[in-house]
Amino acid sequence: NGLFTILGKAFAPAVDRKKGLHGYRFSFDLGDTSAKFAYGGNRDTGLLTFPGDACHQIRDWEKLVAYLRDSLNAHLTRLDLAADDFEGRHSVDDAVELYRAGLFNAGGRKPKISQRGNWLEPDGTGRTFYIGKRDSGKLLRVYEKGMQFGIPWHPWTRTEVEFHNVDRIIPWEAV
Repeated sequence: NGLFTILGKAFAPAVDRKKGLHGYRFSFDLGDTSAKFAYGGNRDTGLLTFPGDACHQIRDWEKLVAYLRDSLNAHLTRLDLAADDFEGRHSVDDAVELYRAGLFNAGGRKPKISQRGNWLEPDGTGRTFYIGKRDSGKLLRVYEKGMQFGIPWHPWTRTEVEFHNVDRIIPWEAV
């Protein structure tokens, strides 16, 4: 009840999905959003997930964080952050150059990298550059978002970082 008061009408009602989610036995769609709640997992835990489009519908992040942190003693297991560059001022090629300059080294070691798309002869369908690994809890993804939507040579670039609570605590201040 307290959660829906904070989230607002867009997130109600909770509709039973009649299946599990990410290892949880029960799950619910939250209103007309892409947010989901699941429970029935290990150690009596639950999962609350807000994909990007659901985040836009949260009215008061400070109130939500305070409720989750202080009332429910919740913690963050994953946090994805994204920045859109519609003009392409910070391109995929720029991310490659920053990597080559050693600006992503952690503890003196270069992180793993991988690429997707046509890097030898770019063809307007888009490329993605990955730095880090999900398994280690930090992954940076820089990709040509406009081209992902089928607009050849569109300059829109998205930079995303994915944090997992692997060997780290994700602080609530990051939200």
